Amino acid sequence: MEILNFIDYVLEKYRGGQMENLIKRLSSMINRTGLFSRKRLAMNENAAREIQKLVFEKRTSKKGTNTNPPYKKIVPQLDDKHDQIFEGAVFYLTKIAKSSAKYREEIRNILEQHLEKTHLSAKRKEYINNKLSEMKKLR
Repeated sequence: MEILNFIDYVLEKYRGGQMENLIKRLSSMINRTGLFSRKRLAMNENAAREIQKLVFEKRTSKKGTNTNPPYKKIVPQLDDKHDQIFEGAVFYLTKIAKSSAKYREEIRNILEQHLEKTHLSAKRKEYINNKLSEMKKLR
């Protein structure tokens, strides 16, 4: 999202033709984000797809609306090797599910799918089961 905000900022700020400042800002953005490799100055394929996806979402969404559910950024933390981060992710997912019936079923499915993974420790499985039982009480 930071890139899209920057692009909007650049388009609004530099309509008068201040190209030198625009080029400096773009080059600093490129250096900070790492979207371009230094060898060829070519954008990698994953970064290009991510930018296309963000631009499409921004163009098709209404102003002030969020197209991505709030829990989508938390889900990758379920695979973290640190127990504290894992427990925090499960805690916040269940907190979102408790407060929003809209996402409750999806979050429950995500936690149940994660529970089926074989590499989970008994402690993590127990923690997920406790949180799932809390969510089932809400029905």
